[in-house]
Amino acid sequence: MKPLLLLLAASAWAGDFGWVENSAAQLELTEGGKTVFVYNHGQGRKCCYLHPVVSPAGVTLTDDGPADHRHHRGLFWAWPVLEAGGRRYDPWLLNDIEHRPDSAPIHSIQSGNAILRASHSWIAGGKPLLRDSIEITVHPEQAGARVFDVSLTLQAVDQPLLLAGAPEQNKGYGGLSARFAPRSRTELRSSDGPVPKDEDHGAHQWAELEGTFSQGRAGLRITAAPSNPGFPNPWCLRHYGFLGANFPGVEPFRIEHGKPVVLHYHVRVFDAPDSLAAQARENGRRFERSAAAMRKLMLAWLAEADPRTGLLPERIPGGPRGLKPGQPRRYTVHNSAADLYPYLILTAELTDPDLYHGRLLEMLRSEVRYSTVLDSLPGDVDLSTGRPGPLNLFGASEYAKDGLLAVTELLGRTPWFFRMTDLTADIMKHAPIKTRWGNLPGPGAEINGDVLQVLDRLIPMTADPRYRDRAHTIARAYIEAVLPGCHDLPCMNWNFDTRQGDQRVQLRDHGNEAVVGLALLYAIERTPAYREPIARMLNRILASANPDGFFYDVIDPATLKPLRDRLSDNWGYLYGAMYTFYQATGETRYRDAVRRVLANLPKYRNYDWENGSFDGVADSIESALYLVNREPSPAAWSWIDPEMDGLLARQLPSGFLEFWYGEGNFNRTAYLYALAKSQGCRPTHWTPGLEIGAVREGDHLFLSLNRAATIRFDFARHRRVLNLAANYVRLNEFPEWFTVDENKLYKLTGPGPEQMRLGSELIQGVPLSAGLWEIAP
Repeated sequence: MKPLLLLLAASAWAGDFGWVENSAAQLELTEGGKTVFVYNHGQGRKCCYLHPVVSPAGVTLTDDGPADHRHHRGLFWAWPVLEAGGRRYDPWLLNDIEHRPDSAPIHSIQSGNAILRASHSWIAGGKPLLRDSIEITVHPEQAGARVFDVSLTLQAVDQPLLLAGAPEQNKGYGGLSARFAPRSRTELRSSDGPVPKDEDHGAHQWAELEGTFSQGRAGLRITAAPSNPGFPNPWCLRHYGFLGANFPGVEPFRIEHGKPVVLHYHVRVFDAPDSLAAQARENGRRFERSAAAMRKLMLAWLAEADPRTGLLPERIPGGPRGLKPGQPRRYTVHNSAADLYPYLILTAELTDPDLYHGRLLEMLRSEVRYSTVLDSLPGDVDLSTGRPGPLNLFGASEYAKDGLLAVTELLGRTPWFFRMTDLTADIMKHAPIKTRWGNLPGPGAEINGDVLQVLDRLIPMTADPRYRDRAHTIARAYIEAVLPGCHDLPCMNWNFDTRQGDQRVQLRDHGNEAVVGLALLYAIERTPAYREPIARMLNRILASANPDGFFYDVIDPATLKPLRDRLSDNWGYLYGAMYTFYQATGETRYRDAVRRVLANLPKYRNYDWENGSFDGVADSIESALYLVNREPSPAAWSWIDPEMDGLLARQLPSGFLEFWYGEGNFNRTAYLYALAKSQGCRPTHWTPGLEIGAVREGDHLFLSLNRAATIRFDFARHRRVLNLAANYVRLNEFPEWFTVDENKLYKLTGPGPEQMRLGSELIQGVPLSAGLWEIAP
């Protein structure tokens, strides 16, 4: 605390302690230049108390005049009952009585300790009834704690008097008391152990309150001396933030004129290590770094958009994966639209609402305007002419599954959702591959799996029978033809006329989509005929894994031997399908398999998943994040965090990484990671430097903010948006971490006033000040 009136400063220094008169009514004690406490001794009805009382690390522990108890004031002493001359007074509420200093306080520093002496009178009708003299000796900080020895002398001025605690409900509070500032994770303890419930009559030698305040975790303990009358006295202990060393309690205590009573207390103010707060703050730093990288990449790519059409090129010049000299700039549906554009949408929604509602939405209009070829279906666009090429049905399926579906998973029914529904309907309408089950979008596991995954979402979201029928068209073709003809696995390509496949099963991108789509459809529909074929498919895939549970890029379906030695960076997509199947069937072998592969992740630190490209790292982290959301794994997190550090470090000063459309996957993974670190909490508008980190403990969330922001909380999107019966693992989802129920009340405790909010209010966004907040139902 800075001195208010430097000209009035009268300081006595010895060692690290210093006294400073901030004003005629305030005397501040500092140690090493930092506030220890301020003694408030001004004239008026309310005076003569310590506030703020501050821990060695700078945590303000006390409150003064909170809304629930305006008469509470820092570290103070008062009684609800004072009887003198046949009349009863209430020094607690200061009714018909005042507390005034007798003279200016005396302060000194002796033998390295700071000493405060002060005398006050309780005055009614202009007449002093009770005089108290206080002496506080403050010892230097040691090991994160500071001790005050408090001696309180009570004297009847000219007639006997009675002091008593609150008689209401025999509570008995009154005496040396401490009121605490707002905090979370409050713990009350006494010399007899933890105090789980509020107390009025527990007789203890000492009691303490520890909590997580806005500046950190700290506490204060009051110890009563055995020499005090009636020792051990009862205590008033409240989890809302009150310690009362009751003296004398409910039974009145008589103070004779000329016979002073002396009470001794030992007050210990201490800092406490807070692993949850530290973790939340660290998570906030990681959120900020990820969000900053996302925004940087978004701005870099938006600067490269075609000035005529507004569309994003597939590649730009630079690096081995960028546009080569002489190659035309193109907007491609399966790349520009599917992998890049959607994650710029999501980045803008988080970091720049004006861009989100403006330029990113304008790109959707431009895409419809310039790329449409047949019904709602698009073709690629030559950016030199602004004209579309032939129908790109595969591109439409990729755009729907990899792009529009991801936007819908996080943001719900936006304009991009309706783009996805029409694209999907028209893909099936114009599906060219004729089979006895109906027409399919293509011969390959990728395009059919893409469309099936979108249909899986649209079935519960829309209840439109077209989507259900078309999903089962694809599923039956695979269940009844492709899997039986390919050793229970989905071949990369299948000829429905010759009933033969290419006898290659790709377990990475461009092949595993059918596996994911079939597992999710079974979980949603529970079609009995699908269960065993899907189980056989998953078992064969598991049998192909390496000893640590990781899959190869491509395998021979007959022998399960790898046709390419490299491991798939999309291993989590397949394990997500297995976990979904476990959720639907209860077959624990699939859950066990997920736990096993997560435990083995640390063996693959700095593994080259994709010939040196960042994209393999991004996809592998994505894989892990889907799974640790359902199966918390310290081993997996010990791999994820440093891998994410390495991924973020690959970003160039320009904001780009490798100058191609796959950089959208960088933003996707950065956003997945950021939301894991904030437990799904998002600001309404992230700005550079804003750190949002959270840790969950049971049904409580501990949220750290380094500055004030309006925060939106997550909710059960799988149920409220997708209408799913369970939170199945889904490719291109944004996992739910800490979710609130719309119709449940939540208490928000932290650096600002305590709040009570409906979950629906938290979802819309609530303004929160900087510090650590606890959110609990």
